[in-house]
Amino acid sequence: MPKAVLLMIAITTGVLIMSDFDQGNSPESAGEAGGPGGLPQRRVFLGQPYIARFVVTRVAQTPMRRESHIAGIFIVPYQVTLQVKEALPPVSREVFVTNGSKGEGPESGALGLQDWLPTTVGDECVLAFDPQLIQNAERVVYLGGGSTVQQVWQSAKRFYESLRPGPGLDPSQFVGALGRMPLPRATFFQLVFDYDRSVYQNVSVMRALGIYLANDQIPALDRRTTVAHYLGQPSEQDPQALRDLAKGMLQLALHLAAAQQAASAGVVLQRVYAYCFDPKTNAARVDRPDLNEGERMALDKLLDTPGISLNAIISRGLRSWISQ
Repeated sequence: MPKAVLLMIAITTGVLIMSDFDQGNSPESAGEAGGPGGLPQRRVFLGQPYIARFVVTRVAQTPMRRESHIAGIFIVPYQVTLQVKEALPPVSREVFVTNGSKGEGPESGALGLQDWLPTTVGDECVLAFDPQLIQNAERVVYLGGGSTVQQVWQSAKRFYESLRPGPGLDPSQFVGALGRMPLPRATFFQLVFDYDRSVYQNVSVMRALGIYLANDQIPALDRRTTVAHYLGQPSEQDPQALRDLAKGMLQLALHLAAAQQAASAGVVLQRVYAYCFDPKTNAARVDRPDLNEGERMALDKLLDTPGISLNAIISRGLRSWISQ
């Protein structure tokens, strides 16, 4: 039947008929675009099928701002046009429009709006998104913007390169990502943690992660974010690999202390205890990592630091373990 006739039927009957030219049948909206090795596209980016680096090309306030339910705080709606600079996997469209709102006024963040929304032409951001839903800014995931765009995008690329043809991540690619410049940052581990925590059980990954966490080329607070939020339970089957991982974490704790961030080291030491000690007996599962005398003394001092927030059992267990 001719499309003109179908359209007339749709109008007169109130039935919506989508032609094969409709965007809803495009590969990217149907989730059929190719991933690594030509795979069907999966929702691997924090539950979204795509991730992209965008630049803002147009901003409009529409409609005008209005007062919220909290006196003195306003809701400012925006329509933002985004140009794709790079996308993973590639998308056929180059321009997307998203609509969201930002808060304005004291403590406006309490409104839970899209305050991350870039609203200056030329601004860049990294978003995980579905092409069919991106018009609503509430339905996308913001990963970074401003001065962090480059490192966030590089971390997303490292993650994408680590995807297997089937489910999960390729441990060898993961290990390679941790040793290749530019080194990935916390965003890489955020994506890993959401998609495939089982990769942390791999012995090679554990060893590489220990080296990565001890690497002072990466800001200590960035590494701390990874440890605090984005690590999965490592394997206990290889004691030496677990010791290597623990050593990197202990060195990170010392880097935080040296950077006047001793209080932030508490969560790192908690993770060391959780990975290396039996929760029922509070006995160490593995021998202490190889540490020199200066490192042992510095860790002993760190355990006495006010504000480190370790309970007595953890503090006592770590102190005894480190002093062996």
